[in-house]
Amino acid sequence: MKRCAGMLAAVTTLSVLAGCTGPTDTSPPAETSAGINEVQPNPDESSQPEAPPEFYPDLPAATNLPFFEHTLAESGAGVLPVSAEDITQALIGAGFQAADIEMTPEKSLIALPADSVSVAVAFAGECLVGQYTDEWLAVDVVAPLPDGRCLVLERETLD
Repeated sequence: MKRCAGMLAAVTTLSVLAGCTGPTDTSPPAETSAGINEVQPNPDESSQPEAPPEFYPDLPAATNLPFFEHTLAESGAGVLPVSAEDITQALIGAGFQAADIEMTPEKSLIALPADSVSVAVAFAGECLVGQYTDEWLAVDVVAPLPDGRCLVLERETLD
């Protein structure tokens, strides 16, 4: 009786383990000229890096949001401690106009580092807005304020 129970436990364990297999490739094999079947790579799994977004100065702000985000991220926003000057120079270098860029101060009113910094670019009647720390970056397109500015808070003046 003990022998049957042990065999039953072994068969049950093997049955459970047999069901624990990893994912299998369901793509049909391709036959080569030598008659050998080769598994074709999944077309969705591209090893090519994604091309960086492009700047379209004549298109709406929403079209340029990925480019704006990419420019901020490439300058270190959201990952590294980065200065307002670095962000400003990155945006100007990417093609945005210095006169259209606004930024909140990097220091609080009591001279401590700001919890986050906001940067905005007036663009095509709208505002590309980014907010960042050395840990995260967020971007959006918003309508300008009634006075045409993008940021509500006191802002750094750009020379």
